[in-house]
Amino acid sequence: MKINESINKRFLAVILAAGMIFGTVSCGKKTGGNTAAASDNKAVSTETAAEVDVKNVTFEPDPEFTYDESLQFNEVKKVGDDIVFATYIFEEMVLDEASDTDAAIDIDKAVIPGEIYVKPVAGGSEKLIYKSPEGMGIKKILDVNGNIGIALDDGNKMTLKTIDKEGNELSSVNLAELNKNVKDEYINSMSVTETGEIAVVTDSKFILLNKDGKEILNKQFSGFGMGSVITQDGKLVVFSNGNSAFVDATVYDPKTGEDKESYSIKANYISGDAIQTGFGDYDFIYKGDDGLYGYKMAEQTAELLCNFNASNIDGTEAMNVMMLSDDRFIISGFNLSGSNIDAYRKVDPANVKDVKTLKLACVYSDIDLKQNITEFNKTHPDIRIELKDYSNEEDPYLKFSADLAAGNVPDLYDVSLDVGGMSIEEAVKKNMLEDLTQYIENDPDISEDDFLESIMNYTKIDGKIYYIPSAFEINSLMAKKSEMGDKTGWTLEEMIEYINSKPESARLFEMDNKEYALMRILYSCSDEFVDWEKGECYFDSPLFKELLKITNRGSNEEPDWGNTDYVDDLKSGEQLFLTGIVNPNNWNVYKVYFGDEVNCIGFPNKDRAGLRCQMYDAVAISTTCADKEAAWEFVKFCVSKEREGQNYMSGVGMPTRKDVFEAYMKAVTTTEDYTDEFGNDIFPNNGTYEMGGVTADVKPLTTEEAEQFRDFVDRVAPIEYMDDGIISIVLEEAGGYYSGDKSIDDVCATIQDRVTTYIKENN
Repeated sequence: MKINESINKRFLAVILAAGMIFGTVSCGKKTGGNTAAASDNKAVSTETAAEVDVKNVTFEPDPEFTYDESLQFNEVKKVGDDIVFATYIFEEMVLDEASDTDAAIDIDKAVIPGEIYVKPVAGGSEKLIYKSPEGMGIKKILDVNGNIGIALDDGNKMTLKTIDKEGNELSSVNLAELNKNVKDEYINSMSVTETGEIAVVTDSKFILLNKDGKEILNKQFSGFGMGSVITQDGKLVVFSNGNSAFVDATVYDPKTGEDKESYSIKANYISGDAIQTGFGDYDFIYKGDDGLYGYKMAEQTAELLCNFNASNIDGTEAMNVMMLSDDRFIISGFNLSGSNIDAYRKVDPANVKDVKTLKLACVYSDIDLKQNITEFNKTHPDIRIELKDYSNEEDPYLKFSADLAAGNVPDLYDVSLDVGGMSIEEAVKKNMLEDLTQYIENDPDISEDDFLESIMNYTKIDGKIYYIPSAFEINSLMAKKSEMGDKTGWTLEEMIEYINSKPESARLFEMDNKEYALMRILYSCSDEFVDWEKGECYFDSPLFKELLKITNRGSNEEPDWGNTDYVDDLKSGEQLFLTGIVNPNNWNVYKVYFGDEVNCIGFPNKDRAGLRCQMYDAVAISTTCADKEAAWEFVKFCVSKEREGQNYMSGVGMPTRKDVFEAYMKAVTTTEDYTDEFGNDIFPNNGTYEMGGVTADVKPLTTEEAEQFRDFVDRVAPIEYMDDGIISIVLEEAGGYYSGDKSIDDVCATIQDRVTTYIKENN
C-alpha cells in the first residue's frame, strides 16, 4: 500500500494530536476551474469573492436593541418581520420512561417543555405567545411562509404545528415517519417550502416529506449534513460536506426529491442554524468562519457582508444569524454566562479607524485562539490581529507553502501543530521565528517561572523560547499495568523485546496497518536513526530491521480511521497498545478499555521519556513581523493569568501557567460547588464520558489520581521528532518489504541511501 501525500499528512496529524483525527484534509478536488459537486447532474464551479476592504464590512453593536436577559433560549429564528425564540422550562421537564428520575438530566433523553416568544426585529418587548403541551418539547422553530412552525417531540413521535404570531394554531402535521428515521440522530435544520414540503437535515441524512408528513426522499450523505434553506425564489437548497474544503449546496425538486444542480461553497462547515433566506441580490445568507456572506447562485459567488474580526465579533459563539439588510443583523449564541442576542449596525466606511493590522497564520485554528483574537482586538483598539486560517483551503499545507514562497509571510504563526507542515525546529533553522527569550526576560509582567517547568522545557529549542502555548494535553502510548508494572518509559529495544514476547497474531495499535504502526513508533525515535550534527543516518542497522519485522505483523489494508472496535481486544491482549490524549475526564474510560489499571508508559526513545505534549494556541512571532512589540503584546495576552483563567474550564486542554494549573487541579478534585477567582462557577465532576463506544463515570479525582496526573505533567519531556520528509521516504520504501516484493536488506539499503542524500540536501 502506498500512502499519498494527503494521507501522510493525516497520519502525521493523528500522531501529533494523539488520536485526534482532523476532518479537514484535502480530498483530491482541483483548485479553480470546474469543481466536482455532490450531484450527479449539473456540476457548477464557484469562487469566493475577492478580498474586501474591511472598512466596507465593519459593524458595531446597536445600542437601541434590547431584550429580556433573564430569558434563556435554545433557538432563535427570524420569521417575517419578527424574531421568534424558544426557551426551555427545566422545572417542568418530563423525563423519558427509561430515565432515572434521581439521575442527572440527560438532555438527549429528556422531553423539556418550552415557550415561544415573539419580538419585533427593530427591538422592543418580547411577547409570550405559546407554551408547548404537557409532555412535549420544542425541537425546532421554522418560518412557514411568514407564520411560525414548531417541531414538537414527546419522546416517541414528532408533530409540526403552525401558529400565527398571536399563538393561534393554523395546522398540524403528524411526523411519525420522520421520528422513525431520525430517532437517534440530531436534527440540524428543518425547512418548509412554499408548497408545504418539509426538508429535514441530520448529521447523516436528508429526509424530504410532503405536506402530509409522508416520505418523498431519504438520502444518506456521503459526508455529513449541515442544513437547508428556502431561497428568495422558492428553491430548496441542502448543504452537506464530504470532508473537504468545500460545502456542497444542492438544489432539490421538493415535489420529486430529484437533485437538480449543485454549487460548491469554499468553507469547511456551515451551521444549519446560521443559514437564512436572502434579500436583495442574495439567494441565501450564511455564516462562514470569518463573517457573514451573501450567496448569488446565478453568479456562483459568495460576497462578504460582515467581517467578524474587523467588527470585534466572536463568531465562535454565534449560533443563529438573522441578517435583516446590508447594514443590520441580529446574532444569537451562547457563552459561559448563558444565551445572548445582539444586534449590529454597519459603520460608515468613512468612520472606520485605520489600525495597525498584524496577520496570524495557522493551518487549523481552535475556538480559544479565535476568542483570544477577538478579546485582544476589543481591548487594543489601535492593533488588529487578523487570522488567516488555511483549513479553508483545498490543500492547507500546499497553500501555506505557496504563500510563503510568494512572500506573503505573516506577522505571527500558530505553531500548535507545526509551521504549515514543517517542524518548529526546521522553521527555527530557517530563521522564520523570533527568539522570545529576551522579550520574557525584559518584560516586568511575565516570567518563565510563571509557567510549568516541564512545559517550558518541552518548548525550548537549543535553550531558547520561540513560542508559548496557553494550553496543553498529554499524548501517551498506554498498555496494561499488570504487564508494564511501574515503568515510566522504555527504549525501542525494550519495546521490541516486549512485542516479540507476544503471539504474532497480537495487533500493535488500534488500526491494524503496517505503515501506521511503523510511523507511530518511528516518530519519537529520531535519535536512534538520524544524527543531524554528524549528517548521518542508520536505517541499515539491525535495530531498524527489527522494527520493520515487528511492524510487518499487521495488515496492508487501508487504515480504518473510524475504528473503535478494539476494546475487547485490549482486554484480552489481542491488541497490545493504545495511543491517545490523557486527561482527568477520560482516564476512567481507558481503565474500562483495558479492563485493568493503565500504565502511561509513553513512546519509546533513548532517554525513556516518551510522554509528549499536544500544544494549543502556541503563538510565535515571525522574524519579519511588521511590529514585533505589538505582536509580543498579543502573545503575552494569550498566556496572561486572566485569559488562561477564563478559558481553563471551557477551552481545550490544561493551562500552562502554574497559578491557573493549580486552579484547574482544584476544579477537577473538588467535591463541592464554588466560584473561583476568575468568576467561573465550578461544580464537582459528575456524569459520564463516552469515547470509542465506551462510557465511563466522570468523578472528582482522588488524591492519588491527582498526584498521578501531576506526575504525568512532570514527566513530559522534549523529544526530537523524526523529520516528515524522512518519514515519507521510509514509508514509501518500507511498502516493498511489507508487500513481499523486496527483501528487508534491499529496502533498508535503499532507505539508507535516500535519507543520506536528503540529509545532505537539508542540513
